[in-house]
Amino acid sequence: MCLAAGRVALADDLRQGAAAASVAIAQAPRIEVVRGGVEIRRALTAEWRKAEAGERLAGGDAVRTGPDGRAGLLLGATRVRLYEDTRIELPTGGTAAIGFEAAEIARGSALVDLSREAVGRFRLRTPEMEARVDGMRIAVSVFDGLACVTVYRGEVGIRSRSPDFPHEMVVGEGFAAFGGGGRPFELQLSAAHDVWRGWAEGGAPPRLPHDARELLAAPAEAAPAEEDPPPPAADAP
Repeated sequence: MCLAAGRVALADDLRQGAAAASVAIAQAPRIEVVRGGVEIRRALTAEWRKAEAGERLAGGDAVRTGPDGRAGLLLGATRVRLYEDTRIELPTGGTAAIGFEAAEIARGSALVDLSREAVGRFRLRTPEMEARVDGMRIAVSVFDGLACVTVYRGEVGIRSRSPDFPHEMVVGEGFAAFGGGGRPFELQLSAAHDVWRGWAEGGAPPRLPHDARELLAAPAEAAPAEEDPPPPAADAP
């Protein structure tokens, strides 16, 4: 009887292990969608080549889209949709149990959708800022040194990577934060609607806040220079 019970327990363990393995394979980081011009650069190489749907992604890989390209990526517990002229870079060092826990948008626009397992654990970076994503859906755009994060669900904590304007900010649902390029980040109410479904239909990228568009058209202001201290007063005779 004990032997039979042991066999049943072993069978249950094998079934659970097989189910877990199936889930892991289903969530393995990969390129899910390729439309138009999309290229991939493998880690430790300098060559870009045409990307194919279904290709696995590993640490150190990068994916970029051309003027007519879009790509959908599964990073484990996080999905990313890239618009045209966008490049994403994946960190080296492998993946965690939930897949990649970080990614960098070097340029362009992207949508990020997190499962519950990834909320609070995923970090999104641009050349100008780093974001801790505590929400479940955001958009990020990077143009000419300016970064913009729009939150559709939840909230995001961002930290500037500029030594001239070091600060942190929490961006709530329905708001957008933008800055960089020698400017501090600003918070503004966002009128942009969730464009996740529209991406698959060829919809336009998230519209930048009006103030952000003005910043793109205006020259960046240099950080204020430190003033020299006044000379010491002469001693009275």
